[in-house]
Amino acid sequence: MTAAHIHPLTPADRAWADGFLRSRWGDTLMVIRGQVYDLRDYPAFFAQQDGRRVGLATYRLDGAACELLSLDSTVERQGVGWA
Repeated sequence: MTAAHIHPLTPADRAWADGFLRSRWGDTLMVIRGQVYDLRDYPAFFAQQDGRRVGLATYRLDGAACELLSLDSTVERQGVGWA
């Protein structure tokens, strides 16, 4: 396998991201420290490897801070999460 390439999620990628989140987490909602987040409302990056989308990371910005909301990969030990 080749290294994962990271791309910002665009509006054209949103349907894929929605399906990916639902398949991996069962929903697009995430509860973090008692706060409910709809991950569809936040920016994201996806990982692509050998022409396939293999991971997704969602995050939120709060002033100068950045909080990772979700990080998921369909391949293990390939460096997707690290990338």
